[in-house]
Amino acid sequence: MYHAGRNRSRSERCNWRFRACVSSHKKVAFGYSSIKFRIKMKSFLLFVGVLCLVGATASRAAENAGWEEAIRQMPLGTEVKELNRTNAVPLTLKAFQKNSTVKGLIWMPGATDEFYFFKRAHVTLTNDSPTLLDAIRALTNQTWVRVTYSAPLLILHTAEDPMEGMIQVEDQKMAERIAKKHFVKAGVFLDKDWDYVQPILAFQVDTRVEPPRYSPHTTHFYRHSMSVFDLNGMEALTAICLANKTIVHIEKKKLVFEGDTRVRAKPSLEGISTFDAQTLKSIEQKKTE
Repeated sequence: MYHAGRNRSRSERCNWRFRACVSSHKKVAFGYSSIKFRIKMKSFLLFVGVLCLVGATASRAAENAGWEEAIRQMPLGTEVKELNRTNAVPLTLKAFQKNSTVKGLIWMPGATDEFYFFKRAHVTLTNDSPTLLDAIRALTNQTWVRVTYSAPLLILHTAEDPMEGMIQVEDQKMAERIAKKHFVKAGVFLDKDWDYVQPILAFQVDTRVEPPRYSPHTTHFYRHSMSVFDLNGMEALTAICLANKTIVHIEKKKLVFEGDTRVRAKPSLEGISTFDAQTLKSIEQKKTE
């Protein structure tokens, strides 16, 4: 009987069976090992993916718990039973206090429109001594307003408001310089226009800011409704762009703002009291055409 490797001949003419046997053995072993390796690798990658998903979920939950805990102790005011178009924005902005987690509370245009333009938002508060957290929870439960925490800013918005891509960096050195600057230590901007905010921003970041005050190019900039504490330059740009729905271009030696025409989603017409029934009916008909 022939045993591979035991009686290997010195003659190359007789070694073909030995080489064939060893070669086939290696192929089988390698194939089997590679299959096991692939199975183990797939299992490992699946395990890593699950860990990442669990980690992201836990991180998001921790962030939510962090901002909720931060505003839980901020009193909204005594005997406040409802939030309406006259008190919702000022009450929440004035209730916001300095803390280590949330550095700014921002009302985006879509959220303020629910009260001022559509006139359909009306919130009932059931607590005897409501806090800012109670008010925000009631807003998100009873209106189209939603809340998003994008560290370090707490943003009140609707589905139509774009919340990304507002800052366009065209000069990296300028962006790094702005990041080292500081905005106002504390500021409540209640329905303030661009002519009010522009000179403050230009002074605080020590940079040319365009458009200038009273420019016709700012006609479609929304008014600012925000309360902020200790923002750095880049955080301030983000807060301002969210509040007035603009995009800022960080160029060499200047900041250039322009209106943001993006719309994430069309607002629902349900419950709107801005228009009469006949006007709403005609709008709905045009949407279906």
